[in-house]
Formats: sequence, structure tokens, C-alpha cells
Amino acid sequence: MKDSILPILVSIISLTGVLLSSIFGYISSYYGSKRSARIEQDKINDSHKKRIEQENKFEKDKVLRQALQALTLSFYNDTFNPDLNSTYFNTIEGKQSFYTVMSDITAYGSEDSVHTVIYLQKAIAGVELLKNRQEKILGQVKNKPMFSIDWVRYETNALAAIMIAQLRYDISGEFINPKELISVKFNNVNKDLKQFFETGIDEFLELNQLIHLKERSKKNEHHQI
Repeated sequence: MKDSILPILVSIISLTGVLLSSIFGYISSYYGSKRSARIEQDKINDSHKKRIEQENKFEKDKVLRQALQALTLSFYNDTFNPDLNSTYFNTIEGKQSFYTVMSDITAYGSEDSVHTVIYLQKAIAGVELLKNRQEKILGQVKNKPMFSIDWVRYETNALAAIMIAQLRYDISGEFINPKELISVKFNNVNKDLKQFFETGIDEFLELNQLIHLKERSKKNEHHQI
């Protein structure tokens, strides 16, 4: 009797082992497939997210490049009426161009760019942001200018130069010295006049707390020396 039961028990145990092995194999395969599917889905989601981020960055950079080009053209455009205390930004065409630039920067620019373009708008409107620093600026220049100073034009040009440098930095991380932009525009071969304009740049970099531009500007000057 025992001899006849033993093969049956062995068979049951063997069958049970096969059954459990199949069950565990199925469970392992199921969760393995599920994990692989989740990993693959995560890869697809990451790829989609990166593609969206790249598209957004491309769109952002495209708009900011257009703003940079328009701002640069306005900065170097000297077709303003010399009989008026204003810059090209105060002409009808200049205002239209600036409003578009300001809108683009406000929508896509960095916090520093938005802050700077707001200051530029105030300068164009004649707020005189450096009114309490005018004597300080003149005091830092060895020989004071021998002409009447149009502070609105002075501040507008200084901030426009800084705005161009900041936009360039936003887009590519590249640095262009705003002092060099001012120097090129006015062809400042006169060292005193050059210092007069560059002092205003320094004051606005400090006022706007654009530390990254200020430090790079100083390094650039030491390198040139």
C-alpha cells in the first residue's frame, strides 16, 4: 500500500513544483514586462518633454534674437532730430520698435532683462534715473564735458547698451561689453568723453544689480590693459 502511494506523492510533489514554477515564472514575466513597459514609457515621456523644451527654447531664442536685432538697430540709428532733446527711441518709428522689443523681452526674457528694459522705458520717458548720481558721475571724470548734458539721451544710450549686452547673454551666454557698444556708437577717441559715458554704464550696472555683467566688464577692461 505504502509502495503504491509513494509514486503518487512523488508525482503530486513534482506536479506541484512544476505548477509553482510556472506560476512564479508567469508572475516574474508579468512584472518584468510591466517594468520594461514602464521604463519604455518613461523614456518616451522624457524624450517628449525634452523635445517640447527644445522647441520652447528655440521659439524663445528666436523671439529674443529678433528683439536684440531691433534694439541694436534702434541703438545705432542716429536719424533723430538734433533740435529735440530725444533719441531715436522717441520718434514714432522708434517707439513702435521699442514697444515690440519690450513686449518680447517681458514675455521671454530673463528677470534681469525684464528689469533692465523697464529701466530703459523710464529713461526714454525722461524720468532721469541717475538724477541723484549726476554729480557723482561728473566727479569721477577727470575733465568735465564742456557742453550742456542731455541726461535723458545719456541714460537712454547707457541702458540700451546694457540691454543689448544682457540680451546677448540671455540667448547665448556670450558677453559683449556695453562700454564698447557706447564707444563704437560715439567713436569716443576722447578719453575724457569715453570715461564720461562708461561711468554711466557702471552706475546702471550697480543700480540694476547686474553683477555678472559688471564683473565681466571689469575683467574685460583689465585684459585690454
